[in-house]
Amino acid sequence: MCAKHAESRAALLDVMNGGLSVQTEIIKAAHERSGLSMNKLLKALKDHTGDNHTQGKYWSVTIGDKNTHTYKVNWPYDLIETAENSMGANN
Repeated sequence: MCAKHAESRAALLDVMNGGLSVQTEIIKAAHERSGLSMNKLLKALKDHTGDNHTQGKYWSVTIGDKNTHTYKVNWPYDLIETAENSMGANN
């Protein structure tokens, strides 16, 4: 599961760690920086949303007023890289 969205996940984490948190802003900025399709980025964003990092869930979402989806990275980026590297070693 880690490799499936690796490029998309890296682009998404980059913009979220840069301070963006609203779904539409995240997708647009990640698309502009990476050149990946917005649909591919949105799928990766949804697939990796949750609280359990062992299942590849790297960020959480809160739905607010007017259905605004606000995302927050669950762990610091260096911890995500460490977890991915250790999971990759076991695959």
